[in-house]
Amino acid sequence: AEHHEPDALQELLECLELHGYRCAGAACADTAFAAFAADPAIGIIVTDLRLAVGNGNELIGRLGLEFGAARAFEAILVSGYAGKDDVI
Repeated sequence: AEHHEPDALQELLECLELHGYRCAGAACADTAFAAFAADPAIGIIVTDLRLAVGNGNELIGRLGLEFGAARAFEAILVSGYAGKDDVI
């Protein structure tokens, strides 16, 4: 999970863990990238569209370029600030 609002990140992690998911939180895209690279058990990335530095689309793209078909993962992109041009 990646988010630039620490309280929201912590609440999301707690909610997912209560439902049985093992989670790792990251405060920035570089930390999230490093955590994904270090832990092959990570299979789902939840990221905000707008991050303090960069954006969730860039993080997902970077992960795809680096790991390609060798390591499949699912990505969930969320945002409270997206406009109609951001909808995927």
